[in-house]
Amino acid sequence: MSMSLNLNDAEAARLLEAMTTIAAQASAAILAIAAPKTRTKADASPVTEADEAAEAVIVQGLRAISPSIAIVSEESATAETPAPTGPFFMVDPLDGTREFIAGRNEYTVNISLIVDGEPTLGVVTAPALGLAWRGRPGRAERLSLDGSNAAEIRVRSWPAAGAMALVSRSHLDPASVALLERLPGIAQTECGSAVKFCRVAEGAADLYPRLAPTREWDVAAGHAVLKAAGGCVVRPDGSRIPYGDAAGGFLIPSFVAVGDLAAAANLCAA
Repeated sequence: MSMSLNLNDAEAARLLEAMTTIAAQASAAILAIAAPKTRTKADASPVTEADEAAEAVIVQGLRAISPSIAIVSEESATAETPAPTGPFFMVDPLDGTREFIAGRNEYTVNISLIVDGEPTLGVVTAPALGLAWRGRPGRAERLSLDGSNAAEIRVRSWPAAGAMALVSRSHLDPASVALLERLPGIAQTECGSAVKFCRVAEGAADLYPRLAPTREWDVAAGHAVLKAAGGCVVRPDGSRIPYGDAAGGFLIPSFVAVGDLAAAANLCAA
């Protein structure tokens, strides 16, 4: 599949469909491993053979559809340096490894396409939930993992009462806790992986703050889905998050994901 920096709607839809198929295949590879072997990486985070199996499926699939586009994946088997002005795929083959090891269902497969430093296409699958979310400019969808039951999703307006914030189950940081304590009347629910972005995108929640460092592959696909659904992911000061910072280890120091754009502006101003 030939690629340009300016995808038209038909090209974006075709590529996103292919990315969805690849993510579903990676999900099947994860589910096929009943008792995964686990080891600890140099950064003290866990990795399992399921992470590696999913990455192998994704890399093979992306190579088949777009062999010229660089792939940046968390497990570093394909940690390529993207061209400064070129598109690249950002992959987390198993986001929420701690949740996966613990037997919870809140883990995901994340694949995104970055164009001009922006997450332009993204798909997030939740293998244990049998669900997928995907987004391209102007349209976001939730669907079953087998590709059926696709339905458009949109963020909701910030509610007058009962706003919901999602927080990380395994990585909740003191700064995010302090932020939520300054916002009255917001309920909090713990959740793992990129599912948090998707819940905001489909209007089931309003806010997902993470004021501690994370990596681009943890954020990019969910960012693309939420943006397509009408929301945003920004730095706490409201500025954009540039993707492709290879020199900085693809680090994102902090971010706030919000469904309602007006509420996002008010939060960042505060």
